[in-house]
Amino acid sequence: MLQKIKSKLPPGGLQLDPRVTLAGMAVIAAALAVAVAFYLWRDGGSYRPLHGAGEAFPVAEVMQVLDSEAVQSRIHPQSGQILVRETQLAQARMLLAARANVNARTSYGATPLWFAMWHDGPEQLALVQALIDAGADVDSGHVAPYRMPSRPSLRSAEGTVLGGAAASGKAHYVRVLLAAGASVDARQPGWRTPLMQASGSGSVETVRLLLEAGADINANDSDGKTALVHAREAGHGKTLQLLELAAAGSNGK
Repeated sequence: MLQKIKSKLPPGGLQLDPRVTLAGMAVIAAALAVAVAFYLWRDGGSYRPLHGAGEAFPVAEVMQVLDSEAVQSRIHPQSGQILVRETQLAQARMLLAARANVNARTSYGATPLWFAMWHDGPEQLALVQALIDAGADVDSGHVAPYRMPSRPSLRSAEGTVLGGAAASGKAHYVRVLLAAGASVDARQPGWRTPLMQASGSGSVETVRLLLEAGADINANDSDGKTALVHAREAGHGKTLQLLELAAAGSNGK
């Protein structure tokens, strides 16, 4: 059979058109490039930033700590952010929290706890708790107005972390901070209390937590306004109802 096939081939053997050969090689190369790109994209998708793009981190030191605990990490080629395996993200953040100076302050007075509460999610809540467990000052905050480099449209306000969480209506952080002993009536900018800030945010759960912790509902800010006034001006009906009930009980004592 093989002899019959060989006898039918040209004397010089089977010759392919060079143009066909090059085209075939190009198709194969393109297919390989697409496959590699897809693999890298899929693999990169399982990594998440350890910190915000505008936050300064000592990259070499952090990478050394992560390597010592077998946490897989890499550097983003464009942003320079440290990326960590998604499944190890919470572990990495808690690891760094345990080893860091948890009350170190930036040039504008912000602490790691303040930074941690800018973001939400289960891993962030675990990080906040890890910082508190490591000795973070729950009455810390920052001492000067600040624009985040990565989010210039967001201007922070001076005050404590509890005040910031209350103003944002982040009841989950308020609960953790109060449980850790944060000062419920710590004064914020404008001589406001966290309760006043929560009343303006409209978060019923946050207001409830602060009231249960003993927040002073009759306190006045620098303009003479109480939490009730802030809720009324903001148009938060449910929050206003809760405050009115609390005020009636307080004044009836």
